[in-house]
Amino acid sequence: MSVKGFIALFQKEFQQYSLLEEKARLKYQAIIDNDITKLLAIVTEEQAVLRLIEELEEERACYLKNLAQEKGLGEQIISFAELLTFLPEEKSELNKLRQEFVDLLSSLQQLNEQNRQMIEASLQINDLSQEMIKELVEQGEIPSAQKNKDEQPEHIVDKKA
Repeated sequence: MSVKGFIALFQKEFQQYSLLEEKARLKYQAIIDNDITKLLAIVTEEQAVLRLIEELEEERACYLKNLAQEKGLGEQIISFAELLTFLPEEKSELNKLRQEFVDLLSSLQQLNEQNRQMIEASLQINDLSQEMIKELVEQGEIPSAQKNKDEQPEHIVDKKA
């Protein structure tokens, strides 16, 4: 793979992470709307994006490993700083891409944390609601479903007739 191919790969990976960020924003709205069906659909789409990102990361790691071998560094995968020393002509473009990537990953991390907190809060509300209903049933404030099943409604007309 050429240097330009590596940069194109890096940009493609960035686009996929941007798509992942968009999915995180959509998940946030689905959580707020309590739309489980939409949330599940987003998670399914997100998994497909993650698989593609994994493939792109493998390609990027392979390129960096091959470059390290070419430069006599053995089997190791070189760091971004080392990459810049080997590609001085592309240093500016790569640094710009790297910074955009760092910013995007930071945003994605914040969104994921926000979504996690929202889901935890929703679960706590559900647990609290269940406990309150259980207490009301135990206190007789709300008739239990079992009591209603035991009581047969009186019919004017017998069904056997």
